[in-house]
Amino acid sequence: MNEQMKSPIDPKDELKQLLVEKDKIEYMINLTKIRYHKRAMDTESFREIVRDYQKKLVELDARMSELQKT
Repeated sequence: MNEQMKSPIDPKDELKQLLVEKDKIEYMINLTKIRYHKRAMDTESFREIVRDYQKKLVELDARMSELQKT
């Protein structure tokens, strides 16, 4: 399906979805920290995973900021 054929998503609904996704990512970061502190994960893996999650959080925050302006 191309971009023009997609039905538009209500910004409020999209914002709610992004908030759910943000909560999920923050939960995953916390689980990663717990595993790391229990020595179930090496430092390099921990840093890589948390870095990836933090990047996603920044992207979500940017999109949420855009939606809140509309």
